[in-house]
This record gives sequence, C-alpha cells and structure tokens, in this order.
Amino acid sequence: MTQCADNFDAEECRFAADLLRARVNELAETAAHTLTNAHPQLATRYAPDPVSKWKDHLAGRLCDLAAAISINSPGIFATQVAWTRQAFAARGVPAQDLVSSLDALEAVLARELPAPDLLVAKACFGAAREVIAQGGELPPASLSVATTEGRLAAEYLLAILEGDRRRASRLV
Repeated sequence: MTQCADNFDAEECRFAADLLRARVNELAETAAHTLTNAHPQLATRYAPDPVSKWKDHLAGRLCDLAAAISINSPGIFATQVAWTRQAFAARGVPAQDLVSSLDALEAVLARELPAPDLLVAKACFGAAREVIAQGGELPPASLSVATTEGRLAAEYLLAILEGDRRRASRLV
C-alpha cells in the first residue's frame, strides 16, 4: 500500500484531504482572521477588506494542500507555494506576507485538525518553507508561448476565459 507521511496509508491520506476540502471555507476564514489580527500592518496594506482577500488566497492554499496530501506529495504543495511566491514578487508583494499567511494557516490547522491529519499537513508546510527559503526563480513552465503548442494553448485558454466556446472549439 502507498505510504503517506509518518506511516499513514493512502486511505488515511485521502481522508485527511477530504476533511480539508470539506472545511475549506471555514478554515480559510479562520486563518484570514488569525493573519490579519496578528499582523495589523498587513491588514492595512490589503484594505478595504483584507479578510476577504486573504480568505480567498488561503482557500486556494487549502485546496493545494488537500491535493498534495491526497497523493502523498508534499512537493506538489511546495511547488504551488513557490509559484505563489513568484506571483507575489511580480506584483511587488513581500514574500513575508506569504510566509505569514502559511504560519496563520498552519496555526489554525494545529487547532482544528486531529493529530494524525495534522502530521500529514506539517510535512507539506515543511516542504513549502524550504522552497520559500531557497528563493530564486522557478524553472520555466513546460508549456511556453515560445512554442507553437504553447501559443495554441494560450489562445485556447483566452477563448475559454472570454466565454467564446466556438473559438475554443475551433482551436481544438
């Protein structure tokens, strides 16, 4: 049987992931409040509604975490956090904001999750913190607009995002 962190089997990992998915909104909101209460300067920077903004962000992190746990791959969570770090940097958002948000999320999970499920999550947070500490640029995506396939994929995505199903179908 596939082993998950700290000798949890695959079924236990899936259970932990399902538990996170079932409580995404509640946990994200609690973590957003925890974050903004612990860091008033951060709340000011994301005014007028910092809790809502961070709740959305943290809900995404929880979904990433659940996906990583469900297949026993802390590296997947770390990669998602690394991409987020780069997105933050591109927008001029301090990396410390990401670190603080992970700290708040982990603190909430420490209070809310059963101990075995928390152990699985902690492995993912550890991998994410390592990636943040390493810094540097991420390798380029395997699908690049510099290639014919990449341009086609970008055109398809744009058509879908614009709601133009006919154009998307033609591209396919």
